[in-house]
Amino acid sequence: MFGFGDVRPLLTRRRLLVAGLGAGVVVGVPLGGAGWGLLSAQPAAAGLRTLSVAEAATAEAIADAYFPAGNFFGVAAADVDIRTPLDAYITALYPRERRALRALLRGIEAWPRLSVGGGAFSALSVAKRVAVLRAFDDSDVTERRLLGTVLRQVCLMPMFENAAVLNAIGHRHGCELPPSDDDDVGIG
Repeated sequence: MFGFGDVRPLLTRRRLLVAGLGAGVVVGVPLGGAGWGLLSAQPAAAGLRTLSVAEAATAEAIADAYFPAGNFFGVAAADVDIRTPLDAYITALYPRERRALRALLRGIEAWPRLSVGGGAFSALSVAKRVAVLRAFDDSDVTERRLLGTVLRQVCLMPMFENAAVLNAIGHRHGCELPPSDDDDVGIG
C-alpha cells in the first residue's frame, strides 16, 4: 500500500502475550525464590528446638551490633548466650508468630544484599550492621520502624536476662521498695 509491500504488524496479541509471560517469569522466579527462602521451614540448629543455624547467627549479629565488644557496660553480646534463651522464647510462641519471627530474621539477613548491595547481614562489619539497624529505626515508614523495634526487642531479651549484664547495669534482683503504709491505699 505505501510501497512497503505486505508488512505484518510487529506487535500482535500473541507476541504481547509471550512478552508478558516472559517478563512475568523473569521477575516472578527470583521473587518466588526469595519468598520461598524467607517462608520455608529450615531445620533447627544442633542443641536448639526452633532456630536454624543462620537464624541464630543473625540474632547474634543483631545483638552484637547493639552490644559490641568494648561497649559502655563492659559485657558484649559475644560474651552472652543469645541462642538458647531466644530459641526457647520463639519455641513457646504460637506457630504463626514463630514463623513470622523466623522469616523476619531471614529477611534482615538478606536485606543488605537487596538494599545496599552488600553481603549477608551477619557478614557485615559492626559499623555497617549498626547502619542497617539505624536505617530501620530512623525510617519514615512506620512498619519499617516497627520491624526494627521487634528485631531489637527479640534479639536483646536474652541480653537483659543475663546475670552479667544485669550486674553491669546495676540491677539487683528483688524489690527494695519502702514498706507501704496500709492507710495509704488507693488513689486520692
